[in-house]
Amino acid sequence: MSGFWSQIHSQIEMGRFISMGKAAGYEGIADNSKVFALGVTYTKDNLSAKIWNYYSNELLNAYIVEGSITNNLFNSTLTTTLQYVSQEQIGDTKTYLNSLNRTLDYSYFGAKLELNYENLTTVLAMTNMDYQNKNWDNTMHIWAGLPQYTVAQEYGFKSANVNGADVYKAGLSYKFSQKNKIDLNYYKYDLSNKVSSNDTDVIDLIYNLKYSKNIDFTAVYERQEFKSNDSGDIAKVIANYSF
Repeated sequence: MSGFWSQIHSQIEMGRFISMGKAAGYEGIADNSKVFALGVTYTKDNLSAKIWNYYSNELLNAYIVEGSITNNLFNSTLTTTLQYVSQEQIGDTKTYLNSLNRTLDYSYFGAKLELNYENLTTVLAMTNMDYQNKNWDNTMHIWAGLPQYTVAQEYGFKSANVNGADVYKAGLSYKFSQKNKIDLNYYKYDLSNKVSSNDTDVIDLIYNLKYSKNIDFTAVYERQEFKSNDSGDIAKVIANYSF
């Protein structure tokens, strides 16, 4: 995370304390913005619900609401989950971004069905992004979160302008043991015609191996096909060592 933000925000050293406004990329605009977080979680039997609010007086106000229910289906379990996220720019940041015709405002609705049978998991999910009549600024999704139900391994929500888009996912995951599993996912990015007509299909194949207590490996292959008839392939292996 430190390297990611250092690269975006002029090589800022994130290993030392800096203000939230500067970390978000608004140095000199929201330097003294405070952050308040409040969350409530309710769980009973097969039901769960949670709501979170993140409020920063000169940056934004964000809400995350999620609820799920799990039922037995023959020899399987079926979990249905709904999610709504809303983020609104406020204070000095709102004034600054309005002058540039940019915004941090966005909201989305997500739904997911997850069927578990022994070591096999099947997932169907969708996300509907609200359309904003302004350009999103660089901290979109940072606080209120990405639509995690429909995020591909490599083709992220910043790889395309998903303002007003509908995104769909169908996935299979098989766990060979507690140490290794394989995932195959298909994503459909149905972009808003107000923004782009270059809809995208993405296929992920991911293998995870927990080699030891401290070492794990992830191998990824991803195929991206665009409506414009362009395409791309990504393959990589990631090795992690935990101290």
